[in-house]
Amino acid sequence: MKRSTQIRFHQLKTLAWKAYAERKGLDPRNQGKLNAWYRRTLMDILGVYSSKEIKRTHEFESACQHFANVSGDEKQIEYWSRCSERRALWKLRKTAKDQGMKWEYVESIKNQMGYDNDFDDLPADMILKINAALLIHGRRQTTTEQAQEPLPF
Repeated sequence: MKRSTQIRFHQLKTLAWKAYAERKGLDPRNQGKLNAWYRRTLMDILGVYSSKEIKRTHEFESACQHFANVSGDEKQIEYWSRCSERRALWKLRKTAKDQGMKWEYVESIKNQMGYDNDFDDLPADMILKINAALLIHGRRQTTTEQAQEPLPF
């Protein structure tokens, strides 16, 4: 994990620990209990003992989602529950940019596909379907442009 990611992860872990300790009547300053809870939690949700063993994005996000749920922080819960949607939107924006498409055009494709909600309200699978439509459209455009080029002889 990058340093900034580690900091964010451990801040969320600390927030969750404080909420958990309060509910259980434990001293939140007790580092031994914190460490035991943290290791047990990682083992239960990911089968790893340390954050250094977390290698995949979805593992990191699962741990953060769990800690957000334990903390009860609505803002954190909302943020970590939408990870796949944020990644899908990032991919869609990148596809649109790579193909030189304006965002209004992407929105019109979304609407033509019958998705009337804002992008922020769409589940990841629908966003990825829109992305697939953009990729297909881009390939068709490239094929059409190549067919219109004059032959070199």
